[in-house]
Amino acid sequence: MQITPSLPPERGSGADLAIALSVLAAYGAVPAVALAGVMFCAELGLAGALRPVPGVYAAITAVAEGGIDTVIVAAGDAAEAALVPGVRVIAAQTLTEVTAWLRSGSADMLVVHDGRELFSR
Repeated sequence: MQITPSLPPERGSGADLAIALSVLAAYGAVPAVALAGVMFCAELGLAGALRPVPGVYAAITAVAEGGIDTVIVAAGDAAEAALVPGVRVIAAQTLTEVTAWLRSGSADMLVVHDGRELFSR
């Protein structure tokens, strides 16, 4: 899938999860409103597993500066992502977990790291 124009150009597989969720929202499988204000950053395997991607800290720092305060990442990236202050990090292992969270709005089913807690001490 090619998404153009994109500024800056997308590189790597970090946008896989966001693309998949956009398609699911377009078909009504997840509520589109639940995607607003959330950054999704993970590679998506063919079986639906989420895989870590390089550059998570830098990417989340950039979106946090733009006002995004919730990110969903692969579980393997959660610790790095949680280093960004002021960001709630929701870690998931599969696309199914993410879609369940989007439908319910409950983070109880996922490991949640909150960078705000780490830096408020």
